[in-house]
Amino acid sequence: MKKVYLFASTLILGLNLHCQSQNIVQSQDVTQKKSIITLDIVPFTFYTVPRLSLGYLRVINSHISIGGEIGYGSTDLFNEPIFTGLYVKARQYKVFEIATEIMIFTKENRRYRRYISINPSWLKHTDVFSESAYINKDKIGIRYSSAKYLRTKTSVVVNSGIDYSFFDRFGVFTQAGLGARIRSVKFSEVIESDYKLILIIDESAFVREGKKIGLDVNVSIRLYYKI
Repeated sequence: MKKVYLFASTLILGLNLHCQSQNIVQSQDVTQKKSIITLDIVPFTFYTVPRLSLGYLRVINSHISIGGEIGYGSTDLFNEPIFTGLYVKARQYKVFEIATEIMIFTKENRRYRRYISINPSWLKHTDVFSESAYINKDKIGIRYSSAKYLRTKTSVVVNSGIDYSFFDRFGVFTQAGLGARIRSVKFSEVIESDYKLILIIDESAFVREGKKIGLDVNVSIRLYYKI
């Protein structure tokens, strides 16, 4: 995730500097094109669980847009197993995510617009892990040969971003935000190995079972096309 933050921060800073150098000219007709199709490049390039995320936005007026996004990924789609954490060594994953968004534009110029957004989302991630380990609800570390994995996450994030137009129809939304999330992790059909692990250092969602409330961080770089 550090690579995501570094890449996004650099891009957002660059856009800020470029936007400040532009002459501030009010757009003559911001709402002329009512629909926007988006593709978020972060989930399939930087995420540990890669997925394609496509979205649709409807322009209500010059200050408000609303829409949603659907993301899907699997081992078959990306044609390779994913490795993550200290103990998770091989996976056959499927992930589905759905999100909604309300965008409020606070400043409009010829080339860019600043905005804030509210972004509720829900995610379901199923997997098959092998030759790994996990911490159960009783806080006991267990080594297993195979196990089914289920992770769900519900979150609400508030973002700050920039809408930068490259051409009349093409542009990019760059945003970063913080919010709250509820995460639930469950292991089932566990086939324990002969060796049981007593101490597990990894505390990630791929290892620890149970529910947890925490901070959710969002970084998004969405290419868009106006139709």
